[in-house]
Amino acid sequence: MADNSTNPYPSNDLDEPVNGTVVDDKSEPGRELDKFDRFLIDRNQESADPEIDTYQAIIEQILTAESPDDVLTPIEAKKANDMVDVPLILHGFEMNESEYDAGSPFYASMKVVNALTGEPCVVNCGHKRVLAQLVKLDQFQQYPYQVMFKEQGKSKKSGSPMLVMVKWVNQ
Repeated sequence: MADNSTNPYPSNDLDEPVNGTVVDDKSEPGRELDKFDRFLIDRNQESADPEIDTYQAIIEQILTAESPDDVLTPIEAKKANDMVDVPLILHGFEMNESEYDAGSPFYASMKVVNALTGEPCVVNCGHKRVLAQLVKLDQFQQYPYQVMFKEQGKSKKSGSPMLVMVKWVNQ
């Protein structure tokens, strides 16, 4: 057995059992969780349905389609950065766990219709301000909302444009 007089760990022997407590920490290395991140984690745990996954949601969407065109028109997912200045009709959103090791631990998949083309699509966004806006809009439950992404400032960490949603008005 190793001399442990200067070692803060009780043993270097891998065959000996180690006592301790396992902590379920949702944070990941390199990711600082703030109050809003923790709110999103709690919200997701409360509303998460382990029986429903993305594939099942797609099947459900097909089975509830109201026309042959709806069945045969694939829903395209786009990045919010690619939808800046495009008027959208927001019909709802889902929070999804992010696989990135920086930024928010969640991103939103928004169900929208492009107001210019009438095409339905899904827009994904992980910008915290947009996530906060979505959470608050959801509390009002006054869907659909007329929204548009705008760039507002730059990220201090990455230098990339920050997004915000604003209301657009019919002209």
